[in-house]
Amino acid sequence: MSEPQDKKLRRLICEQLYVELDISVEECAKTVGVCDKTIYRWIKAGNWHEKKAEIQSLDRLITLNLKRALYQGLKSFASDPTNKDLQSLVSLLKQFKEQNKPSLVYKDNVIKFLDHTVDYFLEKNMNETASSFQRCLVDLAEYLIRRQ
Repeated sequence: MSEPQDKKLRRLICEQLYVELDISVEECAKTVGVCDKTIYRWIKAGNWHEKKAEIQSLDRLITLNLKRALYQGLKSFASDPTNKDLQSLVSLLKQFKEQNKPSLVYKDNVIKFLDHTVDYFLEKNMNETASSFQRCLVDLAEYLIRRQ
C-alpha cells in the first residue's frame, strides 16, 4: 500500500529538519504535526542517525581540510610572497571557500520551499501546524544568524 502524499511530505520535511538542520525530534514533531513516536519510527526506518552522522562527519572533514590547505598555502606564501604559483594557490583556496557558501539562488529556493510548505499546511486547514512551523523557522533563522 502506498503512503498518502500528505504523510510523505511530512516525513520528507521532518527528515530534512532532523538530518540536515539538526532540529530536535520534539521540534520536528511540532513542526509537521505528528507525535514524537512517529518521528522515532521514521528515524529508525530511514536510518536517519547514520545519514546525519555522515553529513556532520563530511562537513567537519571538508572544513578541516580546507583550513589546513589555506593555512599551508598562506604559510608558504608568507615565506615567498613573490611566488606566482603560491599566489594562485592561495587565490584558488579563497575562491573555493567563497564558492562553498550557499548562493543567493540557493537561499531563495530554500525560502520559497519553506513558504510553499506553510501554504500547503494552510491549504489543508492545518493552521496550528503552519503556525508551529513558522515559529520553528524563526527560531532556526535566529540560530543560523548567531552561528555566522
